[in-house]
Amino acid sequence: MFGTMHRRLRALTIGASLLALCACGASLTMGSTAHADGDLRLDARQPMAPHAIARFNEAHSAALLTQAPTSVRGRCVTTIYVPGQGPSCRFGDTNLWGVRLRDGTTAVTHGADILPSTAPVIDPETALGLQDAGDLTTYPADSGFVTCATDARTPHYTAIYARRSGSTAIEADVKKSIRAALRQASEFTRAQSIAQGSAVSAGVTMRFACAADQIDVRTANVGTTGPIGFVQLIDAVEATGVNASNTSTSRMVIFSDQPNSSNAAGQGYVYPDDRATTGNFNNDADLVAAHYLVSDPSTPTAYWDIFIHEMFHNFGATQDAAPDANGEGHCDTDKDVMCYQEQATTQNGRGVTAGTALPTYSVAACGTTKLDCGGNTYFNAGPAPTGWIATHWNAGHPRNRWLDFGTRNIDTIAPATPGGVRATAVTPTSATIAWDAVNDDTAGAVSYRVYVRPSGGSTSLVEAGTGLTTTLSNLAPGSTINARIDARDAAGNLSLRGPETSIALPGDGTAVTGGGVVDAQPKAGAAPGRPSFPVISSLTARTARITWKRAERGGAVVSWRVRTQPAGGRPSSVYVPATDLSATVAVVPGVPTTVFVDAVNDAGTTTSLATRVVGRTAGSTCTWSERDTTAPRKPSGLRVSSRGRTKVVLRFRPATDRSICAYQTVRLVRGTWRAVGAPLAFAARVAAFTGLTRNAAQQLGIRSIDASGNVSATVKVIARTTR
Repeated sequence: MFGTMHRRLRALTIGASLLALCACGASLTMGSTAHADGDLRLDARQPMAPHAIARFNEAHSAALLTQAPTSVRGRCVTTIYVPGQGPSCRFGDTNLWGVRLRDGTTAVTHGADILPSTAPVIDPETALGLQDAGDLTTYPADSGFVTCATDARTPHYTAIYARRSGSTAIEADVKKSIRAALRQASEFTRAQSIAQGSAVSAGVTMRFACAADQIDVRTANVGTTGPIGFVQLIDAVEATGVNASNTSTSRMVIFSDQPNSSNAAGQGYVYPDDRATTGNFNNDADLVAAHYLVSDPSTPTAYWDIFIHEMFHNFGATQDAAPDANGEGHCDTDKDVMCYQEQATTQNGRGVTAGTALPTYSVAACGTTKLDCGGNTYFNAGPAPTGWIATHWNAGHPRNRWLDFGTRNIDTIAPATPGGVRATAVTPTSATIAWDAVNDDTAGAVSYRVYVRPSGGSTSLVEAGTGLTTTLSNLAPGSTINARIDARDAAGNLSLRGPETSIALPGDGTAVTGGGVVDAQPKAGAAPGRPSFPVISSLTARTARITWKRAERGGAVVSWRVRTQPAGGRPSSVYVPATDLSATVAVVPGVPTTVFVDAVNDAGTTTSLATRVVGRTAGSTCTWSERDTTAPRKPSGLRVSSRGRTKVVLRFRPATDRSICAYQTVRLVRGTWRAVGAPLAFAARVAAFTGLTRNAAQQLGIRSIDASGNVSATVKVIARTTR
């Protein structure tokens, strides 16, 4: 369940596939002062108008999911049409949709939801103290309610008004509405963080690109009328170039003055990654939060609770394993901006049977609308959170670089761009390039990368380490080379692109010192051509040899970045020269590892494809097969060998399938079969389960896993531990 994601999103590992969590199908309450929240929470206090928008038929959508063709290696090869999404497939064996984009890649979405009319409402702004944040006249400076990014190196959201054709007359008013709603979303976050005991006296706020003390709402004329879909919206915004300056420190929050074609209120990307590290995928750039039109089309209005809901999806809310999560990306407590009353879909993240009504809200949990009602699911800005959120991803911890925590103890600021690029010694076939040192905000070590492009040729990448010079050799006499430098700090933050410097090489054998330097504006470059599907050519217990082919179309590739992400392990990456088309990567015996091949151009833009591989275990001779989606055979003869107070030992017969690399031990946990313990070797015949509850029935199982990460059906047994 992996593969190519949307071109602006990095691909994910097994167990961390990208979701695009949508806001719900919209039945509108016309004329009411209360409004829908992030997934369209209806105001039950007002009657619905006869012309209210019809809700998306969730039952029909769930039925379509069961009928949809399954993705092949994370790609929609064959599709069905789904309202509001377009050509779609079922993403692996999950409850997610794969959506085929115009460039042939596959994006992953959660799909539209429906909300019962009995759902709790969001309290009005006055009850939540948000009236000042919504008053642009009395309080014209947005910086009083949000944090304005001081420069492009600071992680921030860029606000975009996706305007339909012919709507220029109301543009100024719509932008004011967007600003007010984003101010209120930030103010609500700040107030909730203070209530939780935030160590930042001024509270935690959202950070935006600003101009003259106001949120800089940029206009993207999408040139369409009528309802619009999520992928269609993103493609249309990108086509305008309004976010062309996006870097590794920018995300988009979009307001569309068109309704969603399946009547959703909003939609946002989120990674199912609950690791408590700065490298959590929910800390990545280029994620999108979208807010569709849910008001009168003549006066498009933005609502703070839709914005905050979709942005907190971007911040990682909610993870399936978190307390009070419902397995559908939401939660099931009382008045919470991320809680959502819905039905379980196929492969619900908590193991709930599809079609089952998920737990209703606990009415006594929270008296007023909260941001994480219990402070234990997705956001806790307090000084010492306890329980699950203390050791897992917490959007309220300073490691979340997309919120502003005042004085931070985690580095998310990129170093300055290196300047003073010059040639210090030049011969007909070599050049020594030097540059000035840059400072990092933490005073830590800074390393440098040199992009070298011969005139008329392709760019190559040179890792220069912490030094301030590098020597290039084997150059063509009489040619001109162009160099650009960027800097990376110890935390991995990358500087903005430096200007390109041109250096002329002599053609007569005469050495030159202090070579001429010509500064030019950096060139963005075309997106690099995507590599072919990666193939595993050889496999051992600890290594895999991966090969790929160049793209036939697309921009020049200056290097390849090969990334690995073992399930439950730490990601790693290595850069490979553009001339190479293979690499040896580390794998783990019996553990699925996703291997990504990123094509990198001279602007740092990447395109990717990925594959999955499992390392061999003792006794296995398993081999990897291209585009293998066939499950291996399951083991048999599972029986209880011995039982203890907290331990059960099982015996089993191996499957007669030489494609198997290992066996997984699984246990039924809260309705979901989850892998537990280390993988069993292919030669194993005994499985021990430890750490079990005393005198309790345990549902245990064994399943096979092959070299491509396909797993067999589970062989199950029930065993009771002793007293």
